[in-house]
Amino acid sequence: MLALQVQLHRVEHWKLLDLQRRGAELDAQRRELIAALNDSDALQGLFLDATARRLMSIAREADEVGREERLQIARVREHAVRVACAERLSETVAGQAARADEKRALREVIDRLVGAATPASRKITPP
Repeated sequence: MLALQVQLHRVEHWKLLDLQRRGAELDAQRRELIAALNDSDALQGLFLDATARRLMSIAREADEVGREERLQIARVREHAVRVACAERLSETVAGQAARADEKRALREVIDRLVGAATPASRKITPP
């Protein structure tokens, strides 16, 4: 169960990293378009409307990616809590198993000692 929770947490973290990468790509595209607008090119006026539309599109997409990223951060935190709970549960189960093994070993030792005949016990005969 712990391995499953760790794997699920890892998958959610990868999704978060992918969203962050996508946000960085959109930011880079936005910067490139703004830099192109700031250039003093004579043909710049011809593409001004298309560039403005693309900037608006990038802004909308960046808003959506930002919203998804915030939701994904919450999912990653939720999975981190699940991993922590699974770790505690795993440790508890391992501790219980170790105590059960110790009890069984002690019981075997006691049974061997009680079951073994000693010189003094051989002198006592049942009535």
